[in-house]
Amino acid sequence: MNKTFSVLGVGNIARAFLSALTNLSGKFEVPNSTVTLYNRTPEKIADLKGKGYKIASTMADAAKASDILFLGVKPQNLKEVFAAIKADGVDLNDKMIVSPCAGVTCEQLAAMTGCNAIIRIMPNTPMQIGKGVTEICRSAAVSDKDFQYVCRIFSMCGEVYTINEDEMDAMTAVTSSSVALVYRLICAFSKGAEECGAQNKNIENAVAKAFIGAAEMLMTSDKSADELVAAVRSPKGATEQALLVFDNKNIDGIICEAIKACSDRCAELGEEYGK
Repeated sequence: MNKTFSVLGVGNIARAFLSALTNLSGKFEVPNSTVTLYNRTPEKIADLKGKGYKIASTMADAAKASDILFLGVKPQNLKEVFAAIKADGVDLNDKMIVSPCAGVTCEQLAAMTGCNAIIRIMPNTPMQIGKGVTEICRSAAVSDKDFQYVCRIFSMCGEVYTINEDEMDAMTAVTSSSVALVYRLICAFSKGAEECGAQNKNIENAVAKAFIGAAEMLMTSDKSADELVAAVRSPKGATEQALLVFDNKNIDGIICEAIKACSDRCAELGEEYGK
């Protein structure tokens, strides 16, 4: 399948997308020369100019150049982007749009762009090192073949999970925004160790490794997370004391509240910027 791509806005997620395309070399025939880039601040993509990509001087030129448009812009900039493209007379009806814009639905994007073939994705930042998680859904106008093609692209930088669109806000909270929550937990665990007398300069790395090991054990075990907690929690033991603090402070409830706040904000973003 010989597809051409345009990337509108080349930030961190877009760069990870470009990395995924590069990893497809020899598999799906996506040479850099078939990818067109546009960035509002050209100097920020100066490092990419010598890598064979086409560089567009306007968003409209980028949109015209390719079959698939990857939106690397923030939700609040969508109207401005598509107004500029439409003003230059570009018809997006025969394109496919791939959007990581939180909260903005396929239906809203179709109304905004005139393009009916919409794929929504929600990757997370570890995709930059090939360890990402990407949630993905599509509008009815996207063919099975095209959808599988885009899924394969993102599988080059981590795991891909196909979901229903009405799950996207909740899954954004637990697989994308949650990365920041995990970092906060690692910081908190590390500070706790320091307050208990640990002075090792590698505390954060040690805590991170413990998180990785626990996660991998869960994924390879036939036991649930609750069952694995019970296996470590010895009656009147040290772990139990830590878990009792969690219980007394209602940590589970706090995390659920945080996830709901994130999911609710995604829905608000759709209401604010998807009209």
